[in-house]
Amino acid sequence: MNARLLARCTRTLACVAIIAGSWSISVAGAQIPEIVIGQSAGYTGRTTSSVKEFMEGAQAYFEAVNKRGGVAGRKIFLNTLDDGYLPELVADNTRRLIDEDKAVALFGYFGDAPVNAALPIIKEKRIALVGAVTGAEAHRSNPNLFFVRASYQMEAEKIVAQGTAQGLNKFAIFFQNDEFGKDVLAGLRKALDSRKLTLAGQGTYERNSLKVDDAVGKIAATMPQSIVMACTLEACAEFVRQIKKRGLTPRFNHLSSIDTASLHKELGELSRGLEVSRVVPPPQSQSLPVVNDYTKALKDFAPKAQPSTLSLEGYLAAKALVEGLKRAGANPNRQSLLTALEGMRNVDLGGFVVNFAGPNRRGSDFADVTIIGPDGRVKY
Repeated sequence: MNARLLARCTRTLACVAIIAGSWSISVAGAQIPEIVIGQSAGYTGRTTSSVKEFMEGAQAYFEAVNKRGGVAGRKIFLNTLDDGYLPELVADNTRRLIDEDKAVALFGYFGDAPVNAALPIIKEKRIALVGAVTGAEAHRSNPNLFFVRASYQMEAEKIVAQGTAQGLNKFAIFFQNDEFGKDVLAGLRKALDSRKLTLAGQGTYERNSLKVDDAVGKIAATMPQSIVMACTLEACAEFVRQIKKRGLTPRFNHLSSIDTASLHKELGELSRGLEVSRVVPPPQSQSLPVVNDYTKALKDFAPKAQPSTLSLEGYLAAKALVEGLKRAGANPNRQSLLTALEGMRNVDLGGFVVNFAGPNRRGSDFADVTIIGPDGRVKY
């Protein structure tokens, strides 16, 4: 491994060299460097379990690609830095990944506040960030961000559309008091306004905390039929516990940033009946080629991992990035990759289509709802 990069790896929580052997490979006596991809994410902190789920799928895809010889004969090296879900650490991590490690692209940043912290640097360095796990509507028009997931507002629209079709008309929201939560609030209000409904109640909590008591009291007083949940796993779980202790039985609608398996693990049988929106196809579907490939990759490279929507999202994000790398030429750089990604119009990844062309980088508007059944089994 390159000595400078090896030294950097010793200072990170995770440094995933997705190859066997050294940082460069020899072909006919020439040293061919790997394609370095950088990631800053909360490997510790409130997003730990969700980051782990996402990266199981992403790493499985990168390893599958490397086993087949990489991209244009070059292996992919994913260098990750822990930011603890703390925006103040993200900027430093991002500069290190770009300036010291010479990353060709960034990948899989997790959460609105961390992405916002990285944006000025991403713009300055003219580098692509692919597969960020954020549904912020404002980010969809940023030319350097390339998404595979639908926006939070699209998820809120789906939740309200399904709920009103089933006769519900009293919607409340529990949300993290930051850009993430406020974006979901805006989307929920928009979905309700279009149906001439008003928000029944709302409550907030602060990022990186579990102080949900005030929100529980405010929302419980409104007796909502459905509560939209814009929160991290642990905060969502604590809120559900406290609401249920009061004997209330509203519909809990969690956003896709929380995985159903993780939610069940956190709540046990209290998770039964909870709804989680998703932005990818069912991870057990046998009708889509990309899901079959994903299932095989998990068995081959992450045998202890269970299929999940968040893991599948990571796999799809990694596949979209690699598709861009393949189109960026034999020696992709930041600019050639940006150009290649911008040219990806309605690209079929195996039954899941992404579109980065045009004035935004939405990728996909696919959204649906799942229900957690007995023993954590998911109903699609």
